[in-house]
Amino acid sequence: MSETVERAKVMSRFLQRAMLTLGIIVAAISLWAAGFAVVDPTFLPMALKAKFGALAPFSVTRIQVLIFVVFIMLQTLPLLLALVSLNRAFAEISRTGGVNQITALHVRSAGIRFAFTALILILATPLLSLTASIGALPGHRFLSVGFETQHLLAILLSAVLIMLGHVLALAAE
Repeated sequence: MSETVERAKVMSRFLQRAMLTLGIIVAAISLWAAGFAVVDPTFLPMALKAKFGALAPFSVTRIQVLIFVVFIMLQTLPLLLALVSLNRAFAEISRTGGVNQITALHVRSAGIRFAFTALILILATPLLSLTASIGALPGHRFLSVGFETQHLLAILLSAVLIMLGHVLALAAE
């Protein structure tokens, strides 16, 4: 086996473990935030205050906590699936020492899943603001819409991965 192929396999195994580690970290943080929101009644008002400032409610209801936990899980799931796809792509590279159609499929799949994650991130701000204003008095309800740097980066990452998947498919042919 050539030295270049061996280096590709070693690097792919490293990146495979990095995707697994990142997935575990993301899952742990999401579960921690969801659990903390359920257990500590001061956590969600504090988090909403950090996000929406003076518009955030001082207290929240159980339905708001439940909706917040659902939002966390909806944001986390496609991100974890994208990391799994990248993990599988690197596993395939480390197994074969090169690219093939399976690698291209996994990279393209990761890109699509990151695009879905970006869409959920963009929609989360208005939905979270509506959730935060549940139960507020008339005149104190609000809707927040925004497009932040993290949204743009998520869209760019997904586009790059989708294009890279197409390029890898062509290279594999």
